[in-house]
Amino acid sequence: MLGTWATLKFTDEGHGTPLPIDPPHKLITSGPFAYVRNPMQITGMTIGVIRAMIHPTRAMWVYVVGLGILAVFVFRPYEYAQLVRLFGEEYKEYHRNVRNWIPRLTPYGSTED
Repeated sequence: MLGTWATLKFTDEGHGTPLPIDPPHKLITSGPFAYVRNPMQITGMTIGVIRAMIHPTRAMWVYVVGLGILAVFVFRPYEYAQLVRLFGEEYKEYHRNVRNWIPRLTPYGSTED
């Protein structure tokens, strides 16, 4: 449900998709993005871990660990550069206040920011 909610925010508010070839046209900081920067990665990793727990093969765990490594060392730097290029200071401020995978207790943009 988290991944679906995040995807709907991309399409409905951002008028784009999660795909790099058709990114949102505005920075989405509401919905799940008000709590965490990468709800779709969290969803993908959670699905991978659940599948590895159901089918505990070496290949499944290699997939999960590999996905985590790719997310941290490849996707994250690429995403940061792209979002700074597209949204500049607005994204930098969001990045400073919302963590990648660990959710905030209050939504970004609340009076506690």
